[in-house]
Amino acid sequence: MSLMEKGTVDRWAIGVAGALADVTELVFPQPCAVCGRGNRALCPVCRAFFVRLTAAPGNVADSLPRWPSEVPCIAAGGYGHEVARAILAFKTGYRMDVSADLSRALGRSVDFLVERYVRERESGHQATTGEAARPVHLVPAPSRAAAFRKRGFVPGEVLARKVARRRRAGPWGRDLPMLKVEASVRLRESLMDRVTGSRRLSSSGQKGLTAGRRFDRIHGAMYVARSLSDFRRTGGPSLAGKSCILIDDVATTGSTLGEMKRAIEDAGGHVLAAAVVASVRAPSEKLHENLQ
Repeated sequence: MSLMEKGTVDRWAIGVAGALADVTELVFPQPCAVCGRGNRALCPVCRAFFVRLTAAPGNVADSLPRWPSEVPCIAAGGYGHEVARAILAFKTGYRMDVSADLSRALGRSVDFLVERYVRERESGHQATTGEAARPVHLVPAPSRAAAFRKRGFVPGEVLARKVARRRRAGPWGRDLPMLKVEASVRLRESLMDRVTGSRRLSSSGQKGLTAGRRFDRIHGAMYVARSLSDFRRTGGPSLAGKSCILIDDVATTGSTLGEMKRAIEDAGGHVLAAAVVASVRAPSEKLHENLQ
């Protein structure tokens, strides 16, 4: 199977998983993913707390030891309370119905970055029509093959596609760039890892490790796949020459995001920033003001 066909199959699988989750929710409503009450993804009370906790995106780059502090990493909120429970329900409880709330929070982080990107572009020089029309590519964190088989979806890709779809459907300013999802960063896994489901590169397999140990485990583990269409057109990887925002659900030490950045830059891409739903350190007002 070609890489282009594999990407199509992945998108199809994610679409089917989302559709099945919607049907399941209608036929068999599930209780709140946070408190276990009611029959919605998040009950009104938990949703109100979730929105409040993710309402003010801020830069957490300085708090990530394995992420360059000069490159913004925007988190919608801190990893705790209702936010942490919603993320865990989505990732480990396979609650696809929670993805709508998570993607809205992630969307606030992405909007924050896109608006900043446009301001810098406008203050730096007068953008040409071609520059203004160039899309910004959302690049989600990859999952292991075993995790994909178990869940049926890649968490970062589901959230990124919902963010891009919502922005296409909503009102856009004339000079704001289009958002496109480019799920072409892959994990290097041996055939044995794919079959046995080795936990070496999984986030759950890194719990309790120091930032240095996390970095050692994941350094050099990612690469940018080549799609046939991009290879025929440019002769290089699919992200060559493209402006990218990295997407993940949680930022802990920045090791995963940093490895994604390395892989993309090695492939000729340009990383503008990273956007996550939550960070282990909540965005502060001071950090928020520093990006204004």
